Amino acid sequence: MAAQLEIIMGSYKNDESLQRFENMVNQFLRTHKIIDIEYKVNTSQENHSLKHTQIAYITYDDELENTWKGIFNHLVSSEYEYKDLLKAVLKVTDISIAESTIDKIVDYYENENMVVDLADELNIKIEEDETL
Repeated sequence: MAAQLEIIMGSYKNDESLQRFENMVNQFLRTHKIIDIEYKVNTSQENHSLKHTQIAYITYDDELENTWKGIFNHLVSSEYEYKDLLKAVLKVTDISIAESTIDKIVDYYENENMVVDLADELNIKIEEDETL
């Protein structure tokens, strides 16, 4: 396992700027990939101001490969076509479905949003991922 230390200095004023910092770290280290980031914050008072020192622990060799995040990272780095990914997922869902049926579904969802359709069908409210 290799260790690498990146030092990024700056300040943040609120949670929004903290989120921007995390997004910047993600983009800097692994474009289009999900990584685990843990934060440790040390707060101290100097004169009349409060000082926060924040350290971000970015995990490179972790357990992501054994989760949906690892699959996601593999898929986006392999540049598979969306239609091929969707075909594979549909076939895994039910291997007995004919390829001609899968092709019709894939053709439809090439231009439509499957998540929106499924959420509507199941009466599930779609929530935005606040980590992005």
